[in-house]
Amino acid sequence: MPSTKELRARIRSVTNTAKVTGAMQLIAASKMRRAQEQVSKGKEYSKTLNKLLSTLSSSVDSTEVNIPLLEKREVKNKLLIMITPERGLAGALIGNINRKVIGSINNSKEPYKVLSIGKKGSRFLASRGFEIIDQIVINDRPELSDTLNVSELAIDGFIKENWDQVDIAFSEYISTTSQKPTLRTLLPITSDEESDVNSN
Repeated sequence: MPSTKELRARIRSVTNTAKVTGAMQLIAASKMRRAQEQVSKGKEYSKTLNKLLSTLSSSVDSTEVNIPLLEKREVKNKLLIMITPERGLAGALIGNINRKVIGSINNSKEPYKVLSIGKKGSRFLASRGFEIIDQIVINDRPELSDTLNVSELAIDGFIKENWDQVDIAFSEYISTTSQKPTLRTLLPITSDEESDVNSN
């Protein structure tokens, strides 16, 4: 049977562990709140931008004004920008977006080329023989400059007709326990309704 001294030492050890665990929990909760605030702000910005682009798309007469990113042409090739985490331990998030992408590629009449953001998606598609034109790593706190390579590649390829449609696949944040795998059309710029139809 442990002595009184040993029992006290164990109690102190457990108490110290509980304090450290509590501090880590507070730090994690603080980081989660900041991340949720960033997502909320980003969603509002995205909605406003989508409305602006949708209005532009529906109000411009393409026969009178030449705006390359509004050009709708016969789709022969597509680019898919696939966004997945860099690491695992994310529950069903990675599996859900992988299944969404595979389903979209298999159901598409036109071939897809893939631009992968995140190692998990890249490895998944590469192991199944899909063409990945590039893999880009973006850190957990991306800046605008981190996205320039992605947008430049997608836009430049669309204008040069390397692909006639650009889609993006990502996990849309609903809550901390729910993320919806989503696929939307980025180019050509269309109304929200058309983008939703193209992403089915």
